[in-house]
Amino acid sequence: MGGVSNAIASSARAAGVEIRTNCSVKHIDIRNSKVEGVVLENGEEIKGKIVASNATGYTTFKDLILNDVIQTNTELVELKRHILQMDYSSGTTKINLALSGLPNFLADPNKTNNEFQPHHQCTIHMNSESIPNLHTAYQEALNGKPSKHPLIEMVIPSTLDPTIAPKGCHVALLFTQYTPYRLPNGKQIEINDEYKENYYRTVINEIEQYAPGFEKLIIGRDMLFPSDLEEQFSLTGGNIFHDAWYYVQGGMGGVSNAIASSARAAGVEIRTNCSVKHIDIRNSKVEGVVLENGEGIKGKIVASNATGYTTFKDLILNDVIQTNAELVELKRHILQMDYSSGTTKINLALSGLPNFLADPNKTNNEFQPHHQCTIHMNSESIPNLHTAYQEALNGKPSKHPLIEMVIPSTLDPTIAPKGCHVALLFTQYTPYRLPNGKQIEINDEYKENYYRTVINEIEQYAPGFEKL
Repeated sequence: MGGVSNAIASSARAAGVEIRTNCSVKHIDIRNSKVEGVVLENGEEIKGKIVASNATGYTTFKDLILNDVIQTNTELVELKRHILQMDYSSGTTKINLALSGLPNFLADPNKTNNEFQPHHQCTIHMNSESIPNLHTAYQEALNGKPSKHPLIEMVIPSTLDPTIAPKGCHVALLFTQYTPYRLPNGKQIEINDEYKENYYRTVINEIEQYAPGFEKLIIGRDMLFPSDLEEQFSLTGGNIFHDAWYYVQGGMGGVSNAIASSARAAGVEIRTNCSVKHIDIRNSKVEGVVLENGEGIKGKIVASNATGYTTFKDLILNDVIQTNAELVELKRHILQMDYSSGTTKINLALSGLPNFLADPNKTNNEFQPHHQCTIHMNSESIPNLHTAYQEALNGKPSKHPLIEMVIPSTLDPTIAPKGCHVALLFTQYTPYRLPNGKQIEINDEYKENYYRTVINEIEQYAPGFEKL
């Protein structure tokens, strides 16, 4: 991410942006209901018509917007009240490790001491095999204690970027849960060295069950508990997502409608069912957009939610590109990027809940904790996943595809009739192109065959699924 940040900063500076660091913002300068800029801790004022805060909503409204400003607007008073009452709790502790070599997992042993395998380049999950065990770990945290058998996600980025570790060494980043931020009585937990060491030992001992000898590889470590994340990065409650995530009724449509409603209340006009022909750029400045019907809409900023490929190929006129050598090079790079995908989405309406062999239903339509989670199928074996991927590279749909299932109707009953459910499947791999580069022709038979493959695979985990 440092490389991404540096690339963004470099592009911004090239466009004339001044970037200031090591200067704390005291508050956002708002006068007569309009943003004027920010005031720094040293009293310096920086003017600007737009201020984007990357702090949490809690910090922004509690510390960066003066209460006198809030009190002048009843809507802001209500918004602040809502934001300060949001759940920012987090049970995540990050552990960063320097290793002298690669972990050797029992499930897929290393071929040589330091030759990484496909799974070393993936997210590696430990202690996530059983929903009841995850539930127990969560309950322990609710009771104010770190989980005895925490969920552990490991990534080893040095297998993808060898520049971040000396030759032969590696970096392992652990995302672990659950370490509570507060006790049941609401008091913040006091974290001392003994507390940290005990949890560290718990995590390492758990990893040892999957990769014996892991501890001997560790030559350096860094730990960030929720309180550390809050102190060092101003993340309220130590929550890396800026608040606890809930499923919004109506799903992403509900989120979109809420954003649209707020925008309209602020005076924004939202136009739909009008295709953009191209972005209007004159004398190297954005002037707005031109619609397919020829209408021009003026604006100093245009944000395209199309892919980079579509934006540069179809929405920015080539005559504009050719006037700027940097844009020519940028377009060339963007058009050559890899946009390939092997994902097929399958959305299903069900007459009831799937009944999984691993955790059978108690009654026909009483959902269990796993029904409210992402359910993974055919992901138990890295070699099998690798085979599925290779099949797609050869231009064929995977015979045993990776399947991720979510059942959002267990979280939002408004999206399905009573007793019925919605299941959304994210499946891989279905290739977009043949090995010779030609796009695959998809007909009804092709679709039906792949659908049957997916349903047959689910039947191995939840017999009777197809009848639903």
